[in-house]
Amino acid sequence: MLDGVAPKLNSDCLTQFLSKISQLVKPGGYIIMTTPLGNYFLNKLPKFSDFENPEVFERKQFGPDAEDHIFLLHFDEMIELARRSNLTILKRELYTNFISIGNAKFRKILPIIPESFVFNFDMLTRKLPAPIALKIHTGMAVLFQRKL
Repeated sequence: MLDGVAPKLNSDCLTQFLSKISQLVKPGGYIIMTTPLGNYFLNKLPKFSDFENPEVFERKQFGPDAEDHIFLLHFDEMIELARRSNLTILKRELYTNFISIGNAKFRKILPIIPESFVFNFDMLTRKLPAPIALKIHTGMAVLFQRKL
């Protein structure tokens, strides 16, 4: 499982990284990757594909408190990365929305909102049409399969 690695690598490194991981998995094998979701409406970082020369950002990498993200992946970019890395996307799951993570001024009231409401709201938002769901969730998990 690759957890939050993608936003800490530049574009060439990310493609090489996924390609190498893909080679470590037997044909038909699986890789799970989680990453912050660039589609989220409060995201202010550039898209992965916006970088013409990501080397200028490399010195910002690996800083404290998640300040080291130099870009965030959007789901449409994940499709292209999978293709270039000899992987197929089998499933994409979105997780944490603006209420469950405490964004959009919900942090102060989150402790008094019933846990069942937060859970049910999260389940409901996952069923929304993709253009809306991608905007209100902060993370995605992707299940890849190495092509045969």
